[in-house]
Amino acid sequence: MSRVHADALIADAEALVKQAMAENDPSHDWLHVNRVRALALGIAGTLSVDMQVVELSALFHDLADRKYSAVGSVASLIEPFLAAHADQVSEAHRELVVRICDNVSYSKEVKRRAAGLETDWHRDCLELHCVQDADKLDAMGATGTLCPRDSLTSQGSCAARRTRRSSVGRSSAVKAAMPLRTSTTSS
Repeated sequence: MSRVHADALIADAEALVKQAMAENDPSHDWLHVNRVRALALGIAGTLSVDMQVVELSALFHDLADRKYSAVGSVASLIEPFLAAHADQVSEAHRELVVRICDNVSYSKEVKRRAAGLETDWHRDCLELHCVQDADKLDAMGATGTLCPRDSLTSQGSCAARRTRRSSVGRSSAVKAAMPLRTSTTSS
């Protein structure tokens, strides 16, 4: 595929994602998707993987997130797009992008592992791992620490949960590396 066609494919995918995620909160908006894409491509650049599959999967990975979309499956959202670009994305790559997007979710991964449903594909698909790892890294970043209003639980506010977690479970090396707070009041 020529670079012009590849650029047009990615531009069309970006437009679809921007439109679909325009109303989402910062934890799942276009900026999140763009950061995940950059991280996934950075990881993928160190491996022998299909970069087009990684980029499309990263762009589409949250399109059918149940918190933001009433659409049940990622396939129903991206298969029409991929089919319209069949001259630019092979059938095998279209199927792989859909499968990756359907398996990126951390909560799905945890449930799948707990149920013993992890397959060789889940363990061995490097393109999946590029997108999963990038999504997890972004979730741990500054924006990932934001708590949307509707994620409050019986533990109280997000700030209270962060405060409780801040001193629990850290190794002595991590605690030693943390800056000490000093009092500014005089005695």
